[in-house]
Amino acid sequence: MRHCEAPTRVQKPQWKARRIQLVHVHRFANAGNHLHFLVECREQERFQNFLRAVSGAIALLVKIEEGQTRRKGFWLQRPWTRLVAASGRAFTAVWRYVDLNEIEGSAWSITRLEARAIQYGDLGLPRPWLKM
Repeated sequence: MRHCEAPTRVQKPQWKARRIQLVHVHRFANAGNHLHFLVECREQERFQNFLRAVSGAIALLVKIEEGQTRRKGFWLQRPWTRLVAASGRAFTAVWRYVDLNEIEGSAWSITRLEARAIQYGDLGLPRPWLKM
């Protein structure tokens, strides 16, 4: 996330959690039905605490907004994680993948090819319906 942008409702809980747990979020993308984070953390315990805090806060936020009071679970699956070196090809690939999902998540009815073209500048100016 760029620092000049105002945080969205889903981004606010992760801001607080990353300050408390000393986690650096390199990239964040809301893909609609799932989230992508590119996170740097030095300690496994702090990373686990960050995931717990963010997932709990987002679930609570959405449940309150939708008026759900049941104790039924919110998340369908546990967070999927992958360790990536802090530099190199894998890091760059994940960075681009999160950016691509950010483009796809910010536009309706966009294909992966169109998102790639926007990401790499092949289509020129973004379409008017694309809010970036």
